[in-house]
Amino acid sequence: MTKPVVFVGMLGVLAGALALTLTHGTAQSADTTSPTSLADIAQRCAASTDVSGFGSVTIDKTIVSESETVTIAVPCTLHLRNGATLDIERASLKTDNLIVADDAAGPSSSLEIVRSAVIGAASAGLLVQLQHAGDSITVDHTSIDYPLSVFLTTQNADGSGSAGDISVTSTAISSTDPASEGIHLIAEGTGTFKSDSFKTPADDGSAVLYAASCVMSRVTGAVPKCSP
Repeated sequence: MTKPVVFVGMLGVLAGALALTLTHGTAQSADTTSPTSLADIAQRCAASTDVSGFGSVTIDKTIVSESETVTIAVPCTLHLRNGATLDIERASLKTDNLIVADDAAGPSSSLEIVRSAVIGAASAGLLVQLQHAGDSITVDHTSIDYPLSVFLTTQNADGSGSAGDISVTSTAISSTDPASEGIHLIAEGTGTFKSDSFKTPADDGSAVLYAASCVMSRVTGAVPKCSP
């Protein structure tokens, strides 16, 4: 299926910023076993930092984190592999710069954050970049606050199957440092945004919600159009 020109352009603009961000923390974790909890992830991030200052953790089995309170005190990249899902429920997570990416060949992965609080340190940003057909990001009844940026993206980079989806419902997302790069929720498949609020330092609202096919209702603080 031919992608709309406007949508391709949007992904192109984001690609440069995302590629720059992903130049950090791309080394693989030395621990070959998959972590079992957010607390385990935090310990492995701290133990695997390299000269860039980033830690790196590979998740190749589904993790369901329930009611954890965890701090990831160093910048870290979480690599989703082998179709793994990272499921965060009723948790409190504070991090430094955090990247979640399925950046290797393999089946689709997903990130789910439900009834949780995810907070970045004073100079932190959040980047979730899922790039396989069928990948998904789900955020529900959650607060996310990162001063410098919040990027949640699904893109079908390998050209197979259906594109990835994003669903964000009953959620508040903030990125309010004066130097913030804003909030960008971009899906090459379907985007569903309902009962959400977004806060950025821009007077006109710099939160961008965009999807090839989009459903948006009862959303405040974002640009009014979310599809080509």
